[in-house]
Amino acid sequence: MTTHSLDQIALPVLIVHGTKDRMVSFTQHGKSLAERIPRAQLLAVEGGEHMAIFTHHDEVRARVTRFLCDLASAP
Repeated sequence: MTTHSLDQIALPVLIVHGTKDRMVSFTQHGKSLAERIPRAQLLAVEGGEHMAIFTHHDEVRARVTRFLCDLASAP
């Protein structure tokens, strides 16, 4: 696994990852990114597989909308 200086990312980040992704491990990828990027937010799509953004569209869309609205209203 390649490592990058993720701790230097200063922009807000929302990580969307299915907890049952068999192609890219939730723990080794999604959870790890959320821990390594300062102030990152993680949407762990419970039961979501690799294409969770499509199979859990309503949940993902609601969370992305809230994330973007929070950014828009931030000072």
